[in-house]
Amino acid sequence: MKEMFLTVGVVVLATTLGAAPLQNIALGKVCTFMKKPNYALTCDKDDPLQLTDGKYRRDNNGCLWTSKESVGWQGAGNVMRVWPPSVMVDLGADMPIRGFSWNLAFGIAGVTFPDSIDIYVSLDGKAWHHVGDMLARAVGFRIMPPPGYYNVYRAWVDDMFCHGRYVMFVPVDDPYCFVDEIEVYRGDDSLLLRPMPGEPTTDPIKFHKTLLVRNRLRRDADAVDAPNDVRARISTVFAEDFKPDFKTILPLNDVHRAIFAANARRLKQNGIDKPALWSSERWENFSPIGVPPFGAIEKCKLSIEMMRGEVRAVTVNVVNPMDAEFVCDFRVEGFYENTPILCQEVVFTDTRQYRAVSSALVSGDGPCVSFSVPAGTSKQVWISVRRPRGAAGVRRGRVVAYATDGTVLTAPLTVTLYDIDCPQEPTLLVGGWDYLNGSGHAKNMNTRQKSINYIRDLGVRIAWATRAAMPGGAKFDGNGNLAGPLDFTAWDKWIADVPGMRVYAVYVPVNSDFLGEKVGTARCGRMIESYCRAWGEHLRERGFDGVKRRVLILPFDEPNSPAQADRILRCIRPVRAAGCPEIGIFIDPQFPQPGKVSSEFWELCDVVCPLYAGIVQEPTSIEFYSGLVAKGKKVWLYGAHGPVRIYDPVLYYRRQAWAAYMIGGRETASQFWAFGCGGGIGNSWTAYSQKGVEYSPYFVTPEGPVDSKQCEGLREGIEDFELLCLYEARFGRDATSVIVEQALDRLPYGDPDWDVPNRPHGILDQLRVMMMRRLAQK
Repeated sequence: MKEMFLTVGVVVLATTLGAAPLQNIALGKVCTFMKKPNYALTCDKDDPLQLTDGKYRRDNNGCLWTSKESVGWQGAGNVMRVWPPSVMVDLGADMPIRGFSWNLAFGIAGVTFPDSIDIYVSLDGKAWHHVGDMLARAVGFRIMPPPGYYNVYRAWVDDMFCHGRYVMFVPVDDPYCFVDEIEVYRGDDSLLLRPMPGEPTTDPIKFHKTLLVRNRLRRDADAVDAPNDVRARISTVFAEDFKPDFKTILPLNDVHRAIFAANARRLKQNGIDKPALWSSERWENFSPIGVPPFGAIEKCKLSIEMMRGEVRAVTVNVVNPMDAEFVCDFRVEGFYENTPILCQEVVFTDTRQYRAVSSALVSGDGPCVSFSVPAGTSKQVWISVRRPRGAAGVRRGRVVAYATDGTVLTAPLTVTLYDIDCPQEPTLLVGGWDYLNGSGHAKNMNTRQKSINYIRDLGVRIAWATRAAMPGGAKFDGNGNLAGPLDFTAWDKWIADVPGMRVYAVYVPVNSDFLGEKVGTARCGRMIESYCRAWGEHLRERGFDGVKRRVLILPFDEPNSPAQADRILRCIRPVRAAGCPEIGIFIDPQFPQPGKVSSEFWELCDVVCPLYAGIVQEPTSIEFYSGLVAKGKKVWLYGAHGPVRIYDPVLYYRRQAWAAYMIGGRETASQFWAFGCGGGIGNSWTAYSQKGVEYSPYFVTPEGPVDSKQCEGLREGIEDFELLCLYEARFGRDATSVIVEQALDRLPYGDPDWDVPNRPHGILDQLRVMMMRRLAQK
């Protein structure tokens, strides 16, 4: 991509025309970093001096993030929004201050504009006072540059009056933050007589989390136009109120509940003055304080069209415009045993990014579920028909909601069942690096069996293990031949614990040696070969045939250079020489130019699984991997981005199944990093306590997995794939590919953020229904 450069916001710092320039009292002072700069291309020993040396990088022949003259930080998974970097300047004495400046860069290569730059001042470096967000004030009267360019932006203000010896800048940006100069402007001496501004705190970084929570509440207060007395209560909320075990279920507390209740007035203003049912697009990130659009209540008629044996869903919402919360007993009536129904409450939760999501699906008792509906809000119910049986045709029932105030709400539900059977054993292979052999991402391994049952029900047929599951006890003679039997205890236990999988994959990182022998030597080659031969014999005895049931080994994760490809070759040549079809080589390449990697590498790898996001916008890469399929190679796809809780279930999960069909054909797979990864603490409910990125599509909890819309998107992608295969069998690959191309074009891959507006979620269902109707025609 051609880099475009634009420098904006560089101004003569004078408050009025003809006034003297502002005096920078931070010039030449030493900076202290509360979080050490860690971006390699900018780091050097002079970082503490460079931000106040008065030297601005002026040339456009590079970026701030490639210059040693600037300072940079990087993080992952929004970690820098929660634990931001900070810069402290010691002015040497209590000084009058009128303003500040922060020179930053953003616009390309994933470097974004900051959310905020908060300023704190202190007299002693211990007791701090929050002055405010200088960026919000600066942006308020500066013209923002256009997107898609490299931008240098000098954010400055000259009306944040305060005083102090120490000044701390706390920028909130993610995943990168770059700056090459900061300034502090001297004010009138009379400012020294003023009391210290803002709220006091002994820890600006911890107070930053309080600001995040408050800003999160203020956004909802703005959305519902909450009255001033409710808004005033927001300042009584502190991050310390939310203990480590606090469940981030909305509303968060009584203040949040009062904000939600203020929405009742807005609902009434829109003609909604009593509880009602209404429908919305099931895949949108539903907001509990949204206002039903015109006609949504009157047109609330629910319908599902599906094959026999699959799981499909519809949603309905219960709105409460009253001033008090009520409890709702919700049920689906009128269907018989051949149409199993499961009702799930959509539980609204906050995330570590302080973004509300309608993700969690908490199951009721089959077709019944009970929940509370706070005042001023809507509650969503996910209704799924789970593997119906019997004759094709239209089946009619209704949903009924009984409120504690005596209100009874009803809406019709129609299930259209086509005379098509969805295969119970999925064609599309799905996996998620679950590592359920006992060392997985989830901290709660006592719920392992529940996790296994859950992912099997989703349709997962690839199980992943760490090297701890590998056969042990290997001993070799001087020539490298196996000198005794292998110990298959750990291996057999893992296979028995995770039954019914078609692929058992193991991550066995081989860097410089294999069991103590340097990789690449003749002896190491014989060790690997004899080890695999004994392992393959054991697998054959237990029903592995290399086709319907096989083992895959990942020897090196995400190789991206020819040198790494050569290292992998030294490991896999002896594996192939063992002649065991039960054991294959899996590789997840991230080569910028895969066509330049040796042909032998691609020939010896059994399964090639590129990162979909890395090739989707590179026609040459897609052409290359499609060419491997034409040569008989299995090409799979995987996704490895996060945090997935704020990701669109259709764009990120469901759509990838369609892309896998287009690129890899029928013998392909769709994988995602990583099942069971609950934000580094094994608990999706306590999002504010998470210390890492959450990658698991389902909610990881101490009690076991909880369903989510992300997982249902994954499930429906598996079933979509079955329909594509059925359609191909009837009408051919070319006709099916036309439909898939239409889906991928109308729902293009891009930013997976769930809140991107006007995304055409319904296109996959429209095409699915079209295919079912045509297949049902005899």
